[in-house]
Amino acid sequence: LLIVSLAVAAFCAGAETGFLSVSRGRILHMVRLGSARAKLVQSAISNMARTTTTLLIGNNMAAVTYSAVSAALSARFFPDSSFGQFLWSAFAAVLMLAGGEFLPKLLCSARPLRRLLQVMPAWSVLSRAKADAAFAAEVQACLATLPADVQNRWKEPLPDYPQNESEYPPNPE
Repeated sequence: LLIVSLAVAAFCAGAETGFLSVSRGRILHMVRLGSARAKLVQSAISNMARTTTTLLIGNNMAAVTYSAVSAALSARFFPDSSFGQFLWSAFAAVLMLAGGEFLPKLLCSARPLRRLLQVMPAWSVLSRAKADAAFAAEVQACLATLPADVQNRWKEPLPDYPQNESEYPPNPE
């Protein structure tokens, strides 16, 4: 989980830099040539506010997960040593900054188009996951605005239904 969260943070940091650095003209040219990945890049940069929001949410979730897992591992490996926990935390912070922020940004600022085209399948998954989570939050917010008696109906258990056809009531024809 520690490695996955570091990888997600690196992906989000690098993609953010790539989307902000890429040449819109080159993307448009590649779209006209029929590149499917270039179409995904164009779609992402055409709504930069949504793209940046998705990347920042992903980066924050990865950073929080990384911190929580790192703290748990620190307490497990060094239960009686506050200095050991301090060293672990310092190492984890440097690793997150170097591997999850600086290096990906450096790589994606050097060749943004090439790097973005490589990571577009992963971007599609992250973008879709954010959209699904946003939809679930909207549904939950809508349900919360319903009157209390309507909300409580959803909590009532379903009636028992017959398990086989012989238990169904006769048809009143």
